[in-house]
Amino acid sequence: MADRDTLHKLVDGLPVGAFEAAEGILRFAQTGKMPFRQSVQQMRRNVRRRMASPPPMPAMEGFEKRGLRMPPIDDPGDNRYASGVAWDGETRVIFKIIRIRRQELEIEERFGISKDKSKLRYSHQVVGPKGKEESIEVEFECR
Repeated sequence: MADRDTLHKLVDGLPVGAFEAAEGILRFAQTGKMPFRQSVQQMRRNVRRRMASPPPMPAMEGFEKRGLRMPPIDDPGDNRYASGVAWDGETRVIFKIIRIRRQELEIEERFGISKDKSKLRYSHQVVGPKGKEESIEVEFECR
């Protein structure tokens, strides 16, 4: 059974990128209400901030004992991922930044229903290195 000291230790050990998720969970546990809806712009800023912060270090206990070693943080194989979810009116927006060998992709997906509720709408936009951009929009007839 967890007590306050155990929870405080868990919170103290969280990586910086996990603070917002932990706060939302704790607020929900305390009030029974979902945390506020962040704007799409705020969500995108939060994702970019998490990508800019140093990556969280994995738990090292036993890691080196098994003969494994972590690559240095400035390794050219710097692979990272951060994502966020928000609502833009009635449209669900998922924003991700994926870094593979220091090359980044920004991906935004949108899911929504048309105003007359006859179509499901999906869009996918990708921005890659040197600003190259691709996108697709699809509408599906609803049953």
